[in-house]
Amino acid sequence: MASATHNSTHISGRLDEDAIPGTVHLVDIEGTMRAKHARGGLSDVVLVPAPSNDPDDPLNWSPMRKMLSTLSMCVYILMTSVASSAIYGAIVPISADTGLSVAQLNTGTGYMFLAFGWGCLFWQPMALQYGKRPVYLISLLTSIPIMVGQAHAKSNGTWIYWLAIWFAIGFIFCFFFMEETNYDRAPLEVAVLPDEFLAEPSAVDAGKELDVKTLHVDAVHSGPVLSGKPKSFFQRMSIRDKKRPFTVHIKMARILKLWSFPVILYAGFSYGCSLCWYNVINATTSLVLSSPPYNFSAARVGCTYFATEIGTALALPYAGIFGDWAVLRLARRNGGIWQSEQRLWLFLLPLFVLPFSLLLWGVGAYHQVEVFGLVFSEFLTGLTVTVAAQLSVSYCIDSYKDLGADAIVSVVLIRNSMSFAIGYGVTPWVTNLGLQTAYIIAAFAGMGAILTVFPIIKFGPSLRASSRARYFKLVKEAMAEGYVI
Repeated sequence: MASATHNSTHISGRLDEDAIPGTVHLVDIEGTMRAKHARGGLSDVVLVPAPSNDPDDPLNWSPMRKMLSTLSMCVYILMTSVASSAIYGAIVPISADTGLSVAQLNTGTGYMFLAFGWGCLFWQPMALQYGKRPVYLISLLTSIPIMVGQAHAKSNGTWIYWLAIWFAIGFIFCFFFMEETNYDRAPLEVAVLPDEFLAEPSAVDAGKELDVKTLHVDAVHSGPVLSGKPKSFFQRMSIRDKKRPFTVHIKMARILKLWSFPVILYAGFSYGCSLCWYNVINATTSLVLSSPPYNFSAARVGCTYFATEIGTALALPYAGIFGDWAVLRLARRNGGIWQSEQRLWLFLLPLFVLPFSLLLWGVGAYHQVEVFGLVFSEFLTGLTVTVAAQLSVSYCIDSYKDLGADAIVSVVLIRNSMSFAIGYGVTPWVTNLGLQTAYIIAAFAGMGAILTVFPIIKFGPSLRASSRARYFKLVKEAMAEGYVI
């Protein structure tokens, strides 16, 4: 981390507590904003947040450096996700080998996800206190002996050894390439005029009066040119972040306080629902495909998950590239102002595709359709779950950016608690109702959950406006910690 004096743009101003969090002047339609803009064909787009003057600000990293950071995160997620979900593809043979019922194994995975979620209540504040890099590395390193111990505890040890090897590979890669991304920057809602600007000629240059509100509708400011010497490779790979006052307990309390914000509760509910329906299919994949008429081996069951990966890959351009295009288009139609709820219109795709995928899986398996139909259902589920999860997380972060690191944990706690409930109850639910009835209910429940997005689109702006007093109280608390400057 950069030092305190080499960490942010010098700013003189005040926190504008009249600003509405999540309402952003994103497009400079009239070209009058003294703010840092994007380049090329998007030169009218205001950068939110604006990069600082620090070359080690992640927003100022080179494309290659950003790509390597993203790749490191993908490697971490891949290694941990494989280890935590590998049981689903082999749950029937594991049940036969260990004597544990499928219901008990699914219940156990439910407890696992519950622990994953609530563990974030401790580990996220630790990551903000001491750095994300050491927390990532510690989690990978300590998982290796856990996997080895499990391999010795029961049979099926060979494939668990492979999980330990995956963790080791992930640790080595992240140790050499994953940089620290903690960075303290000014809150977005600071109504200020910075010392220097990099903006193009504006209304001020033309002798017109500058509207200060133009500068801080979820305030956007411009910083001076990059200054200072970038950190060396060895400094960037340090396992120690900058020293901060110890505030882990305060951060933990703040995460729970954020549950009083309706927008965060909705984001958690929406995120949880999206993963619940994936877990409903995931928990029965081995059960269905290992049984007649399919009689798949554990290896073949595992191969069907490639369909989910393909669906996930195709969701990325929709939720990412098309989503960003839609955001800019809606902002331009709204006079350049973007509201965080506008992205939620992208839920129209999951609204129709998710129920179809659940019906295709449950009703199709009940009537023993060709295996392609079930694999296609997995593809559609991967597509819709990824879109819904990304939209839910983005809505949370877009609404309360300055407390995003805390808010996302509040959302994850809700998500994983819901995932635990599904893991705990899915096997007896499907067993007692049957595949067809259970998945018909799931399809309409999934559609009903997504339909709740329309009241949020309508009332979300007023909910955010009503929460700003509590929000800025927490922002000032974080500022006092040095969490945001």
